[in-house]
Amino acid sequence: MRKPGRQKRRGHLKAFVNRMFKKAKLYGMADFVENPIGLVEVRGISKRRILTVEQFFLVLDLMPEPYRTMALIAQCSGLRVEAVQALFWADIDFDELTMLVTRAVVHGRIAWVKTEYSEDASPLDSRFAGALRTWKKQSNGSEFLFSSPVTGHRYRASPIQQDYIRRAGW
Repeated sequence: MRKPGRQKRRGHLKAFVNRMFKKAKLYGMADFVENPIGLVEVRGISKRRILTVEQFFLVLDLMPEPYRTMALIAQCSGLRVEAVQALFWADIDFDELTMLVTRAVVHGRIAWVKTEYSEDASPLDSRFAGALRTWKKQSNGSEFLFSSPVTGHRYRASPIQQDYIRRAGW
């Protein structure tokens, strides 16, 4: 019988070797078309699924608000859930069609994003901005884009994923 966690260690090892192959190719130390470690499969390690646009919208239609709008923001902007949860309405300029991402939720608290890109405003598509305006009319008037109507605090990412996103994907 295997010890628990062995697959996880193998998954970490595969990821490490994958990074080494990528760096070797980047610096001209290896000449191959496809990364050979990509052919290795580690059982028991979850794989991320990449959804088509059609699949995304099918899943999106199954999600209730505010999770639907959270997923839409993540998809349209490329933000992680930690950054989506830390958005304030003041971060979105509907007149200029821009969004400024300067914060993220780290261990349940809001912290500043430490990337150089956080100082630049991201452009918003007018249709995406329209969806945000619609959500603003429906939201509870908080300074956050997403605050729980019960507690007034931010939602936790894990229950959202477990209770809504995965369920909608099934």
